[in-house]
Amino acid sequence: EKVCLALSGGLDSMVLLHLMHVHLNGKYKIRAIHVNHNLNENSNDWSTFCKKQCSQLGIDLTIESIHPENNGSGLEASARDERYRVIKENLTQNELLLTAHHKDDQLETILFRIFRGTALKGLSGMGRVQKHNHILLIRPLLNISKDQILNYLEKAEVSFVEDESNDDDGYSRNFIRKNIVPLIKSKWNGIEKNVSRMTRLAREQNALYEAFIREELKKVTEDQNLSLSLLENYDPFFRSELKTWGHIIESTI
Repeated sequence: EKVCLALSGGLDSMVLLHLMHVHLNGKYKIRAIHVNHNLNENSNDWSTFCKKQCSQLGIDLTIESIHPENNGSGLEASARDERYRVIKENLTQNELLLTAHHKDDQLETILFRIFRGTALKGLSGMGRVQKHNHILLIRPLLNISKDQILNYLEKAEVSFVEDESNDDDGYSRNFIRKNIVPLIKSKWNGIEKNVSRMTRLAREQNALYEAFIREELKKVTEDQNLSLSLLENYDPFFRSELKTWGHIIESTI
């Protein structure tokens, strides 16, 4: 019934805002939400830009202000977590959340997770459609390349803001985007397509694994709690997996 876009004002989200206006206006109740992180001297200008662009398109805009701090996992991660928390708190019932992640973002995400030491679930990457805590998140551009987005941007003459912090490769994702991804693309043409295939396969295999674990959890659960005596029948690794997944599944119910 309702669609909300997470709007930064950058190139990707402004293209998606334009696409929403062209293809969804009149079919759904559409709006956008912009989160001012207050980490850049131009942050307020970006908020003003988003407000002006949405006003011109006749799209309602909500602006929220946050002040993220490094909580030990890095300022990038802290800002992202705080941003999503605020966005999710603003969503209403029966409202979809759209983000403008694309193929190149998927590649960066996979590389970032590999460097941090991910498991199979991490190799699944970002899903095009994901449900998290009763919120439905859709990434409609996930199968679209950055070049395609730039091509649309030029033809449709979409305005956007530049975040100069994207050029600072002191940030992990920026370093991957500016230094590693171009090198990989120069060697392996079509790497984004191969990564998309890998994430799909990893997601399917992970779904099978989760289903198997759920069935095994039923065998070691008594009165909605894990039975330590029943867990003793499994080897240490499997026992650890059952305990871990038991907590994960419980937290998502």
